[in-house]
Order: sequence, then structure tokens, then C-alpha cells
Amino acid sequence: MTTTQPERTAPTAGVLPDEVVRGEVAEDPTIAIPVVPRQYAPVPPPHPRPIADPYGPPAGLGPVAPPPGYGSLPYGGPMFGTTGAPAPVRSRKGVFVGGIAAGVAALGLVIGIGAVASAASSMDVTGTFRLVDDGYYGYGGFSSGSVCSGGGGYSDIHAGTGVTIANAAGAVIATGSLSPGRASSSTTCDFTFTVPDVPAGEDFYQVEVSHRGTLTYTADELRAGLGLSLGD
Repeated sequence: MTTTQPERTAPTAGVLPDEVVRGEVAEDPTIAIPVVPRQYAPVPPPHPRPIADPYGPPAGLGPVAPPPGYGSLPYGGPMFGTTGAPAPVRSRKGVFVGGIAAGVAALGLVIGIGAVASAASSMDVTGTFRLVDDGYYGYGGFSSGSVCSGGGGYSDIHAGTGVTIANAAGAVIATGSLSPGRASSSTTCDFTFTVPDVPAGEDFYQVEVSHRGTLTYTADELRAGLGLSLGD
């Protein structure tokens, strides 16, 4: 019995005939098996995560554009609302300092009032004192315009002689002294005096030059100025 092999046809490149079995493909070198390269879908590279730059923005990078309605946002800087500035914070320290300043001002006002009251509670008494010495006439008298002083029984009247002011009880409350005398004529020698810080508020005052006796005045008379004389 004769076995007839099926007729083989030339295979088309890349196409295997239906009659070819898997074993024959491996054994028949005339069959060309096309090699198709494997294709892969492109995979995008991973997106880099932003890293904060501690040394500031890269060269050439300007301010970051802010969202609509917000102020300018510098690179890496904070954003404070629509004006670009932080909201004001009320400082208790400022209130405390302001309170101290107000207290100092009030203290200064009290001190100023006290100084005015102190100034009003005392007064400076000024006046003139004229010595009339007829005894000098027989000896030529005073030389008009020259420095003069008392002589004989008036030898206690000269520059530096004390002027005292006492209260109603006779207690001395302020002192002054005569200035150098100046002759206004051949028989008169004029002095001036100032008694500072005379306490106000007394009912009346007793004024005395040297030990020549006291004269009584009111506070208003002392403020107006005194005109005293001796020997006329």
C-alpha cells in the first residue's frame, strides 16, 4: 500500500499554510517566521515634587503671580490679604507706655500747679530808705552823687545794714539788707533794699531797719513797694 503525501505549496512570507503542523515548522528551515518587534506604550516620566529652596528663588525668577484679589507675593514669602501687609496688632505694651506718659504729664501738671501756688504764697518786698543828716551840713555835708553812709548817731546806717520783716506776733519771717548809699543832696543819703520770699497770708507785717523801730504795713502795701526815711 502506497501512502501519498499531500502536495506542499510554497509558503507566503510571514504566513503559515493551514496544513503545516507545529512540528514541521520547527523542522522545515524553508519556512520563514517573521519577527515582529514588541511595541510598548510610552510612559511619562514621574512629575518632580516641588522642594522649597532655602536659599531664595532661582536666578531670573521674579515674584510669583498671586491669586486674583490678593497683593503681590514675593518668592517664598507670606501673603497677607489683599493689601500685601499684615493686619495691625494692638499692643498692650503701647497702651502701657501711653499710660506711663499720661501719668508723667499729669504729674508735671500737678508739679506746675504746686510751683504756681508756691510762688503765690510768698513775695519779694522792695523799697527805698532815705537818711537825712543835717549834722553833716556844718562839715560840708554829703557830696551829691557820691557814695554815702550815716555818721555820728547814724553810724549804724550803711551798706549791709539789716532790714527785717516780722509777722503780727513779732517773729522775724524774712530778712534783707541796705545797698550802698548814694548822696542825692548835701544832707540826704538814699539806699535801696530787697527782702525776698516774704510769706503771704499775714494780717499785717512789721518792718524794721537796723534797730530803729518797726513800722506796720499790710500785704498790699508791701507788694506796692515801701518808701522809708530816718532823720527828717
